[in-house]
Amino acid sequence: MTRFKQTVLSLLVLFSFGAFSVHAQESEELIRQQESTVDQQQDIKKTYQAQLAAYREDEKAYTLASQGYEQLQTLSALEKKVQTGKKLLQTRTDVLLSFVSLLKLQLIDTHGLPLDAKNLALSDLDSAYAQLGEYQNQLQQVSDKTGVEGSVEYFSLISPEIESSIYQGMGLVAFGRMQSVHDKTKTLIDDLETEFSTMDETTASQKQRGIDEINSQMNGSKSNLDEMIIDFVEVMQNKKITKSTYNSLLKDLSESYSAIKRVHTQVEELM
Repeated sequence: MTRFKQTVLSLLVLFSFGAFSVHAQESEELIRQQESTVDQQQDIKKTYQAQLAAYREDEKAYTLASQGYEQLQTLSALEKKVQTGKKLLQTRTDVLLSFVSLLKLQLIDTHGLPLDAKNLALSDLDSAYAQLGEYQNQLQQVSDKTGVEGSVEYFSLISPEIESSIYQGMGLVAFGRMQSVHDKTKTLIDDLETEFSTMDETTASQKQRGIDEINSQMNGSKSNLDEMIIDFVEVMQNKKITKSTYNSLLKDLSESYSAIKRVHTQVEELM
């Protein structure tokens, strides 16, 4: 269970990263969904945080029960290990179910993504949720050591696909957030350029040279973002999104964010 512990405890940190997108027309259904997700996200976040805390406590209980069985080798100690192990598996699944639900709502609420990629990611999250729900139902029937061990083994078979769906969704959300940062920055620059046009000719000319340099940097940033999402979607279509793919995207997005921060510094010089 150590491997999955690391995955669960890292999800909250990974999910909080901000990022970007390529423009596409959103369907009316997705727009309606976006409008209804805010309150749902808050509710699920609270549930998720409570479940994550419970998972940590259940892991401690399982560790103590395992140590107790190793020392005592009694039937009662074995039963305690089995029951705490089953409970840990159930709590872990609760955490993942809530996380997938929250991620889906975050993805629905992310604007500007290629529509085909967004729909594919949402569909994959639905499949992941269904797999986890079925797994949770199977855990209800577990009653002995063999059943717990079998459940651990079965999860190892389905977890790669579930994790891929999660990293895929998180990648798109991160990209959408970065694209939003880019778009808002471009709007600020356009407004500033309009304001400069009302100034005297000498001042406007000086300001415009600065704007031209900034726009050149923004065009380069946009080209980089477009290339990122094209590459990410290509990997998505081949079903190869992994933690490594996701972390690589975050690294690229972080570099783009640094470039946008430099642009903001330059904009402040012109104001």
